[in-house]
Amino acid sequence: MKLLSIAVAVASLGAAAEVDEFFAEFEAKRDHIERLHARFSQETTTPDEETRAVGFIVYEKPRRILLQYLDPEVTYLIDESRVYQYDPELEQVQIYDLDDDPQLEALFLGFDSETDRLREAYGVELFEPDPSTCGDQALRLTPLPQSAGEAGEDVAPLFEQIALYLRTDDYLPCRIHVINDEDSEVEISVAEFKVNDAAGDAAAQLVLPEGTQIIENEVLVETVGPGGATLPRADAAAEEPAR
Repeated sequence: MKLLSIAVAVASLGAAAEVDEFFAEFEAKRDHIERLHARFSQETTTPDEETRAVGFIVYEKPRRILLQYLDPEVTYLIDESRVYQYDPELEQVQIYDLDDDPQLEALFLGFDSETDRLREAYGVELFEPDPSTCGDQALRLTPLPQSAGEAGEDVAPLFEQIALYLRTDDYLPCRIHVINDEDSEVEISVAEFKVNDAAGDAAAQLVLPEGTQIIENEVLVETVGPGGATLPRADAAAEEPAR
């Protein structure tokens, strides 16, 4: 039994060292990325249906991601732990704040270069992708138990598991596979990356026309006036409720 325990411990240390080496290389390859634009297609499978959507992604350093879905058009913008959901058909933006939970790091891993907090929330496993799929390197994230709140309740994970398939040159994801539960999964394919200057004028911002309602934490705080508005605003104080 002692020999078995030692063997398991040595194997665990070896795996941890391999992950450390990978993330050092990961951060070095990603550090130069200030902004990017890419297109994606997404297939979602649930017990009731299978759906497909397409759109584009814009990432801006530090830690801002815009996901614009087309037909129907809905845009999500994640700025640190604040989420904006813009539905132009409803003429409204819903804004809500997520807790400062390390699990959120999975939202940024596909495009960001920072990884320290990620390992607080996830077990990380490196694996070699199947030749039939894209990417030369892949990693699997499994949520670790988390507790929060005054009662120290367990926090439900965002998903059961996520696998990222990465390109060689910059470790940007060409495929993301999310397993929500045993009956639900999401497959995202990402392509046509344009990085830094090549991304042109793509911006992780919401440009809102006059008349759009801004709803923050379920409270209407503003109706956009003449000239429109852009969110997030450069001055955070400008997002305080109108008086």
